[in-house]
Amino acid sequence: MNARTNLPLDQLQAWVLSTYQRLERLDVPVFDAARSATARKLARRVGPATLYQLPTDLPTALFPLGDWLAQRAAPVQPALGPGRALSLLMRYLASPLRYEPYAESAVHKGVPSARCLYPLAFYIVRRTGGVLRAYEYVPEHHALRPVPFEGADLPPQADAALVCVARAWRIAEKYGEFANFPCVLEAGHAFSQFGHLGRMLGLNCGAPIAREFGRPLCRNAFELPLYAACLALGPWELEAELASAEARLSSFEPNPGLAELFPRLAPINDLFDQGGAPFAPAQRPVPYEGPGLDVLETIRRRSAGNDRSGVAAVRRDVAPASVLGT
Repeated sequence: MNARTNLPLDQLQAWVLSTYQRLERLDVPVFDAARSATARKLARRVGPATLYQLPTDLPTALFPLGDWLAQRAAPVQPALGPGRALSLLMRYLASPLRYEPYAESAVHKGVPSARCLYPLAFYIVRRTGGVLRAYEYVPEHHALRPVPFEGADLPPQADAALVCVARAWRIAEKYGEFANFPCVLEAGHAFSQFGHLGRMLGLNCGAPIAREFGRPLCRNAFELPLYAACLALGPWELEAELASAEARLSSFEPNPGLAELFPRLAPINDLFDQGGAPFAPAQRPVPYEGPGLDVLETIRRRSAGNDRSGVAAVRRDVAPASVLGT
């Protein structure tokens, strides 16, 4: 049977294709060395941009992991201030966070973002003077770039939001019809990181925001809002507090004809765009005694080798005893 004739797909079919049958039935160029070598490069453009530079004088340690898990440590935003706390959060979210410690394949135990293409984009949406302003995080410059935003207002309890958008087109030339799956895998890890680190920094309000809130930030059909979460920034004024600079940025654009080149890509993309994302605040495990590693050191070791912003350059395995303080 021709694998490309059974359209549209339902969720069960997509799950089967993505797991047991992805090698046989999905068109994934990266699984074929010859096709991967001839994959089209993404279109590139260069243009001017205003960047609001996040602080770089950041702590390398917060408090021992054991103290946090045992509820002996309090969020640190009052000491850092909202600007430095936001800077620290965004720096660690820039690490691609794909980590599968129990994967049978050694290749997948700690691997860079899908072919180092980083298919996630993070945005800060801020209410200033009754007007919503949006900023895209630019990891290479550790800065925020203003972008247009015409959407729904923030919930009354939120003065800012973090939005995660998946850009399946960034990896589709190599991952083809499988492109959405690495996107949501990385987004899940990033969401977990935001849940924990955001709460440690006093930025995570713990309140959900509808996924559709991020829809105006999607530029084409192969960009999806994956989640939005409340940020507690208080009266801090982003543009007034951060230094600005003019720069010429290089950015990528999707190639035309993706839907025709990979017929299952659009139906699978539509499935990922159905339904809401469940919101489950990060939970602490059972408290234990022992200081263990600092929380930031734990994150750096977990993400080492998967870095985009200088968090860690070399992968180091984490000994369980060093984390548990035993």
